Amino acid sequence: MAPPGADPLRAGAHTITVHGVPQRYHVHGSGPVCLVQPGGPGVFWEYLRMPALEVHLTMVYVEALGTGDSGRLATHPDGYTRSLYAEAIDRLVDHLGLDEVHLLGHSYGGFVAQRYALDHADRLSGLILYESAPVTGLEHSAEAARQLA
Repeated sequence: MAPPGADPLRAGAHTITVHGVPQRYHVHGSGPVCLVQPGGPGVFWEYLRMPALEVHLTMVYVEALGTGDSGRLATHPDGYTRSLYAEAIDRLVDHLGLDEVHLLGHSYGGFVAQRYALDHADRLSGLILYESAPVTGLEHSAEAARQLA
C-alpha cells in the first residue's frame, strides 16, 4: 500500500476512505486514466486486469466496497447500492485530482458506471460498458438464462 501523501496514481495498491470505510484501488500502466469497476457485488478485481490496455492507459482497478481488502459497511451485507458505488467512484476521481476519466464497468459494474454517467457525465471522457445492459428485470434475467443454456 502507498504511504500517506504518495502520488495517488503511482503503481500499486492504495486506499482512500469513503463514508468512513476503506476503499482499495490498484494502479497499473501509464497514459490517460481509465477507472475499472468490476462485476459483483462481491467479485474481486483481479479477474478484470488488462495488461494489454496498461501499455496505453493508466488502469485504476477499483476493489469494490465490501470486497477483498476494501472495508465493509456497518450494514453488511446490505446497503451496497449502485448509488453508493457511484459515490465511491466520484470520491476516487476527486482523490486522484482529475477533472475527467474514462470509466469501464463490467457486468454489475456496468450498472454502476451507468449510474455514475447519469450523475456525473461532466466528469467522463468516455464510458465503456462491458457485458452489461441498460436495464434489469425479468426480461433481462430470462435472456441471460437463455443464453447460458
